[in-house]
Amino acid sequence: MADAQGRSADLEAKLAAEQAARQAVEAQREAERAEAETQASAAAVKIDGLTARIAAADKILDQTRDQLREKSEALLASERNLKEAAIETQRLERKLETVQRDLGQRLAEAEDFATTRADLIERAEALARTVAAMELALESAEDKAAKLAERIEALTARHKAERGELEAANRALMEELRSERSERALAQGALEISRENRAKIQKQLAVLRHRLRAGREGGDEALLIDYGADEIESETATTKALPDRTIS
Repeated sequence: MADAQGRSADLEAKLAAEQAARQAVEAQREAERAEAETQASAAAVKIDGLTARIAAADKILDQTRDQLREKSEALLASERNLKEAAIETQRLERKLETVQRDLGQRLAEAEDFATTRADLIERAEALARTVAAMELALESAEDKAAKLAERIEALTARHKAERGELEAANRALMEELRSERSERALAQGALEISRENRAKIQKQLAVLRHRLRAGREGGDEALLIDYGADEIESETATTKALPDRTIS
């Protein structure tokens, strides 16, 4: 019995010890659990912080990627612009060379223009002097022209007067000429008639003289014929004198 009690006391002692150990273990477990929960809470907080940091990092990474993409695109654009600028620079250099050549030509032309300008200035001055001399000569010529105009007016008036007198004299001469022509025409007509009569009379006179020389007629008839012959001769003399007077 005593053994059983002893065993029972040992068992109780062991049980108590086990319970105490179990309680200690449970207390430790609770402590560890509390500590684990605390650590888990801290870890959760850290995880949340890390998650936030990761999200921020992702956001920053995305922004960085976008910036890098933009910078890459800008770099590519810059390279293109650089190439274009290089091409443009070459074009501008060639253009500059052309402009320099043109500038040299323009400078040479400017020198020629300057020389020509000096020549033109000299010619302009010479022309100005010539124009001044011509103006003086023109003024003198205008004075002479005014004097000549006055003389021309006087001569014109004199010419008009003389022309009037000449026209009057011409009209008188024309009247005289027409009168003389009329008289001459009449005289010419009379002359023609006289010449015709003279020819007829000369023929008749020749016939009568022929008959007288024939002696065929008697004395009275011969006297009659002689008388007629004398009358014809006197008329012939008158006819001869008439043309001479008319012509004179």
